[in-house]
Amino acid sequence: MPDIQYDQVAQTSEHKRFPLHFPSFKFGQIGRFLGIILVIVLLNLAAAVIAGFISAFSSNIDVNSLSLTFDPQITIAYILVYYSFVHFYKLTPRQSYLYLILALILSFTTNFIQGSITMIVLPPILKKFKLIEIIPQA
Repeated sequence: MPDIQYDQVAQTSEHKRFPLHFPSFKFGQIGRFLGIILVIVLLNLAAAVIAGFISAFSSNIDVNSLSLTFDPQITIAYILVYYSFVHFYKLTPRQSYLYLILALILSFTTNFIQGSITMIVLPPILKKFKLIEIIPQA
C-alpha cells in the first residue's frame, strides 16, 4: 500500500500560505476611542444601506428612519442580541458593559434590522483592527 497523505494543509509550510495581514495600528487611549467611534459611525451607515436594500426587496419590512417611537419589545430584542453575542464571544466585563450601553442606545435611535446588523458586525471588525481584545474561550 503506498504512503498517501490526504491532509494537504499539513504538507504546506507556513511561508507558502497566504494569510491576510491587517495593519497593526498603535493608538493611544484617545486614538483608540476615536477609532472605535469612527468604526461605529461607518458601520451604522453601512447597516442603514443594507437595511434599505432588505426593505426594498421585501414587502413585509418597512424602514422608517424618521420615527423614534419607544417600543419595549424592540429593546428586549436588542438585549437578547446583546446577550447572545456576549455569550458566544467572551468579552471583558468593561467591554460587555459598553456593548450593553451601545445596545440600549441603538434600541432608542435605530430600527432593529439596522441596529442588529451593527451589533453583530461591530466586534469582529474592531478585533480585526486590534481596537478591542476578545478573551479566548477555554
